[in-house]
Amino acid sequence: MRYQFIQEHQGRFRMTILLRVLGVLGVSASAFYQWQKRPISQRAQQKQKLAAQVYELFHQSKGRYGSPRIHRDLQALGIPCNPQRVATLSGWQPSAGGNPHERTATGRAESPQVCGDY
Repeated sequence: MRYQFIQEHQGRFRMTILLRVLGVLGVSASAFYQWQKRPISQRAQQKQKLAAQVYELFHQSKGRYGSPRIHRDLQALGIPCNPQRVATLSGWQPSAGGNPHERTATGRAESPQVCGDY
């Protein structure tokens, strides 16, 4: 996470400043450069692939499916995954659900006016 922060801000700040920030965070510059050269882990690749599938299913359902239903669809497609992982990966989606026929209050009076005598 620290390294990613530095990498995201490389274009905005000089590298010497960012390396000082690394020092404050307790990380050496050589560790940052080693991290940059490392390939993406297998777990991260799986996460990206699953996140893309979750995103695709969410948009196929026109934003109506929540994580339990997306998890069921993934299971039906033969993609093994944990329901909690699907819920975590679908954290980008707006909270869905609710009652579409939810009653809204109508006929209420306008906001009360304050008397000018006080």
